[in-house]
Amino acid sequence: NKTVKLLIENTGSVALTDVKLAATTPPDWEVDFDQQTINSLEAGENTVIDAKIEAPSDAIAGDYVVNFSAETAEASSEETFRMSVKTSTLWGFISVGIIIVVIAGIYFVFKKYGRR
Repeated sequence: NKTVKLLIENTGSVALTDVKLAATTPPDWEVDFDQQTINSLEAGENTVIDAKIEAPSDAIAGDYVVNFSAETAEASSEETFRMSVKTSTLWGFISVGIIIVVIAGIYFVFKKYGRR
């Protein structure tokens, strides 16, 4: 889970009304905005919106792209974020442990039943 702060700014000279926020995500991801629609944004004003991004628990480690968009009848804008999913290193340590046990077992078998 990650919360991203989005700065929505009206750089034009006309007030924007009904600014709708949306997100395009990889499958099974969820994005929740603390405010889905901005009623009015005057020229030169800005506002900060929190977007909570939640990846599924079975997501494979890697980089994913999340696109955010803000649209009105007057204008639209889109921004792309690259999100990284990392997995626990616990399984790496368990794998190394299994390999060491297998090598020790093979060594023991050759030591005990070596050439006769």
